Amino acid sequence: VLYEPGKKDTSTGSRKTEPLGSFEVKDKNLVLELWDGQVEDGDSVTLRLNGHIVQSGFPVRKKLAQVPVELRRGENVLLFTADNLGSIPPNTAELRIRYGGQTKSFGLNTDMKRNNEIRIRYVPE
Repeated sequence: VLYEPGKKDTSTGSRKTEPLGSFEVKDKNLVLELWDGQVEDGDSVTLRLNGHIVQSGFPVRKKLAQVPVELRRGENVLLFTADNLGSIPPNTAELRIRYGGQTKSFGLNTDMKRNNEIRIRYVPE
């Protein structure tokens, strides 16, 4: 299942999906680094890659957590959904994506009505 910006994600009710960015990589193996850049307040997120759950109920903490993922050839969609709002809404987190010696950083900002999406195109050399 691919998600389209502005399209409702039927697996999470009537939430809208906000695109955060897109980029191209030549390496199929990425590491997602996720942490709470503000106050650790009990937020957790579910992470999907191409419609498949990679992590569910993933706690967002001050300490950086790493999640390795493997891309398929062509376009890949990372979708972040809030499981809760923690004690300080909205559900926020910092995300750094490491690939082939490079990094991309994004600020996640989700709630019970809005998801965040990043599109990554894997084009092997």
